[in-house]
Amino acid sequence: SKLDDIKAEGLASRYARHARLNATVRAFVLAKGFKLFPKEGYGSVSLNCFANTLNLDLGTLNKILKTKHQLVIDGGYGKLKGKTFRISNMGNETSETMQELLDALDAELPAFLS
Repeated sequence: SKLDDIKAEGLASRYARHARLNATVRAFVLAKGFKLFPKEGYGSVSLNCFANTLNLDLGTLNKILKTKHQLVIDGGYGKLKGKTFRISNMGNETSETMQELLDALDAELPAFLS
C-alpha cells in the first residue's frame, strides 16, 4: 500500500525529496524568466505555481508535452487559466521523473519564446 511505501522511505526522507525536487523545478523555471505566482514565503513544497509572465500559449504547450512526451503541466483554472501554471513534485516523483519533465520543457519552450 501507499502507506507501506511512505513508511519504507521514511517521512524525513520523503519530505526532503519533495523539498529537493521543488527547489530543482523552481530554479529551472525561474531561470527561464518566469516568476512565482504566490508572494515570497507562501509557495508550496509539494508543487510550484508560476505566473505565465512570458505569455505562453499553455494549452498548445500542454498538447505538445502530452503527445510528444506523455507529460502534462497544470495550465491554471478558473480566473487563473492561462495566467499561471503549476508543476507538481510530490508523491512518487523522483529526480529522474522531474528531470524528464524539465528536459521536455527545455526541448519545447524555445519554439514558444521566439
